[in-house]
Amino acid sequence: MEPALGAAGAPSVLATRPEVQITALPGQVGFETLAAESPLGSSPFSYTAIRTFTAKSFHTCPGLTETGLAGRLCEEGPTFSYNLSRKTHVLILATTRSGSSFVGQLFNQHMDVFYLFEPLYHVQNTLIPRFTQGKSPTDRRVMLGASRDLLRSLYDCDLYFLENYIKPPPVNHTTDRVFRRGASRVLCSRPVCDPPGSPDLVLEEGDCVRKCGLLNLTLAAECCRERSHVAIKTVRVPEVNDLRALVEDPRLNLKVIQLVRDPRGILASRSETFRDTYRLWRLCHVAIKTVRVPEVNDLRALVEDPRLNLKVIQLVRDPRGILASRSETFRDTYRLWRLWYGTGRKPYNLDVTQLTTVCEDFSSSVSTGLMRPSWLKSKYMLVRYEDLARNPMKKTEEIYEFLGIPLDGHVARWIQNNTRGDPTLGKHKYGTVRNSAATAEKWRFRLSYDIVAFAQNACQQVLAQLGYKMANSEEELKNPAISLVEERDFRPFL
Repeated sequence: MEPALGAAGAPSVLATRPEVQITALPGQVGFETLAAESPLGSSPFSYTAIRTFTAKSFHTCPGLTETGLAGRLCEEGPTFSYNLSRKTHVLILATTRSGSSFVGQLFNQHMDVFYLFEPLYHVQNTLIPRFTQGKSPTDRRVMLGASRDLLRSLYDCDLYFLENYIKPPPVNHTTDRVFRRGASRVLCSRPVCDPPGSPDLVLEEGDCVRKCGLLNLTLAAECCRERSHVAIKTVRVPEVNDLRALVEDPRLNLKVIQLVRDPRGILASRSETFRDTYRLWRLCHVAIKTVRVPEVNDLRALVEDPRLNLKVIQLVRDPRGILASRSETFRDTYRLWRLWYGTGRKPYNLDVTQLTTVCEDFSSSVSTGLMRPSWLKSKYMLVRYEDLARNPMKKTEEIYEFLGIPLDGHVARWIQNNTRGDPTLGKHKYGTVRNSAATAEKWRFRLSYDIVAFAQNACQQVLAQLGYKMANSEEELKNPAISLVEERDFRPFL
């Protein structure tokens, strides 16, 4: 499609499809328009990738007489500007965290090289919405077309073309919004920048914008033309095939340096540099807590999966304590148990499975764990809640030792702050602030003896397995000097 230019090079709006309009910018005569639905699904939008054939003439046939090409080029119609000075145009093609900034500095430090750091950042930032960042095929085509055009102009030292992608637009060809200006030596030294001090002063990147002020793109372009070579570093061109039009452009003497790195090293570097984006990659271990797997046998397929290094920590608690805690926390569900406690009479419609299911699942699962089958070797650890509550630091150390994970100082501090806390701070039903030692057998004062006797009869097998003593009388139940937890050492199966 050939655009119509307005008088005196003024912009002219061209009608295409109803939802698309293209604005022809002065001095440019070729456009590629890509229409797509808005990512938000509300309205169509369009991107215009500008194919840059500047209004400047590239008629150079007279200068090519000695090459023998002049006649053929001029006879064949549109002529092209050959790189008569034989400037070398260098493109460092890389991906993020592959060492490209270091390689770029190898050219930046050369006094006869004009070096630019990631100018295509501006193209991406202007054309591609932040919530897509170039992942769709349409975004990719837009980025590539515009990127090639910008690179071609920059290699020709036409820095004004960069202004199309700088927001807010430069005023009188001056701006403070060039991305990482300080990474380019020539943009931070005389004559582009005139900082106080020695003429040979080389500013650090962080000082460049502060001491140099606005970047004058006219002066920068003049410095570019005075240098023998132009080098550009980018991580925003996916592959070398995308550069073919530039490589074959007779106006350029383009040399592409593709920098690669072991992908494992790239991943490690990105995980440190882009900590939020790669947060999940930095996690060395994954821990999941669930109350919705009845017994350890149900996990056998996962435990034996060679792709996993699964460690199962089974936390158990005196079923009498579980009943007391649930009666307080889930008041509606356990209403009849509280009614029993309040009236002293067992409701005829009491759902005893609320207790017996816990005991049966515990008994089955614990029996498997204590039998130590080969498939659980080094994979299973039984932890009693009461042991953890009485000696939280000691038990936590044992758990981490079983897992083979160093105990983090943050964990130790959390234990200190959350196991000796004010009980009034732990009133939320899922709260974790407790005086843990006092909480371990607090249930003994929340259940009547007849409820406890009923629970002991229903759960006597698992109570014996786990080392929980029977309370044989109301006095024994309410006497805190008598522990109902036997000393047991449930060591991991290693």
